[in-house]
Amino acid sequence: MGEHTSKHDTFLRSIMGNQQIALDYFRSCLPGQILEKLDFSTLRQLPDTYISKELQKSISNIVYVCKRTGGEGEVKISLLIEHMVKSLAYATFRI
Repeated sequence: MGEHTSKHDTFLRSIMGNQQIALDYFRSCLPGQILEKLDFSTLRQLPDTYISKELQKSISNIVYVCKRTGGEGEVKISLLIEHMVKSLAYATFRI
């Protein structure tokens, strides 16, 4: 990862690692039929480093978890953030 990309990654991680900002983002970007099924009062951020069964370390960007409305089960919301150095002709909009 280049220094330029690393700075952007750190910047975006610090913003989206703020739970209130992430919550505002989810509420503005997720469809209503999904929002109504999530209990955001239980929202919390999970660690971004995981060890697999094969003892392989992997790093995700940002993962939040919350309970489903009604309390049955949990939902993980993963934010995969990519800094694009070049603009692509067909990548005008990404979420």
